[in-house]
Amino acid sequence: MSVSRFGILVSALLLVAGLAPAASAYAVPRNQQLMYAVEITQRFKMSAPWTGDLAITVNDEGIVSGQYRSNSIRPDPFNGKTVHVSGGLSGDFIRISFGTMGRVSAKGTIAEDKISGTFYDANNKTYDFVALRVTRE
Repeated sequence: MSVSRFGILVSALLLVAGLAPAASAYAVPRNQQLMYAVEITQRFKMSAPWTGDLAITVNDEGIVSGQYRSNSIRPDPFNGKTVHVSGGLSGDFIRISFGTMGRVSAKGTIAEDKISGTFYDANNKTYDFVALRVTRE
């Protein structure tokens, strides 16, 4: 086989591999409550994160619902309250809106042990969002 045919064959195989659907490494459990410990940290600032507890359920259609309970020691947008959350899941991408107005949200990826991504406050400032999965014993 000549070098040019070999190159075409390798290119074709890489193209086919690139078109194959990616297998999701984590299947998010459906219709059961998932619990997380949350930290929301302002980007590019050395400050204590906002903290809270997140309890969500993902239904068969990928709709996320639940609640977030602020337990932060520093002032946060939730003022120590419990707020309703809603959103959606597509593959490993998750979107969570906090409160009924939906102006505060998190977008990122979900894995077996955490959700990580970006949190946007009502003024559209960006923060790092990390939610570590906790299990009940």
